[in-house]
Amino acid sequence: MATARSLIRRTLRVLEAIGSGDTIDGTTKETELLETLNSFLGAVGAEKLLVPAITSESFSLVTGTNTYTIGASGNFNTIRPIKIVDAFIRDSSNNDYPLDIISKSEYNDTPLKTTQSRPGYLEYSPEYPLGKIRLYLTPNTTDTLFIDSWKPLGVVALITDTVNLPPMYEDFIVYNFAINVAPEMGQEVSKAVAMK
Repeated sequence: MATARSLIRRTLRVLEAIGSGDTIDGTTKETELLETLNSFLGAVGAEKLLVPAITSESFSLVTGTNTYTIGASGNFNTIRPIKIVDAFIRDSSNNDYPLDIISKSEYNDTPLKTTQSRPGYLEYSPEYPLGKIRLYLTPNTTDTLFIDSWKPLGVVALITDTVNLPPMYEDFIVYNFAINVAPEMGQEVSKAVAMK
């Protein structure tokens, strides 16, 4: 597993901004590059093809409540999803009921939103800082909602933190981060880096 520091060092070596044994440990530049790496990882996480995994989670529903916030400190306290791709409800007898994922306009076109029954539809608005999940119909029992979602790549708090990526993503991150950070470092991107 790579740390943020090792990804930054490798990126700088690819750009030939530092040599093989050189470091920038503890410098202002290292702190700035950690900020830039976090910004880059956030942008990467927003791209469908670059999401390393779909995350499966479950949350308890509240009888009579059809709207829930999702994200840090939301009704569903987790990392805010980029997109919900699949969902179902499980009742107390362990029976599963699929939910159709619908658009905001489809949800807005549904009548009698407060009618209570088992929901059949889920609409997700990835608002910031909290996303919003709306169910149609309004839950009439305390069932469990299961969702599969795309999640952004995590923010790296410390330079020594491990960046949890599948192994095949490390080269992608290093070479594309090199292209992204080259202007900030006053470096040219070599053809070898651009073609990687």
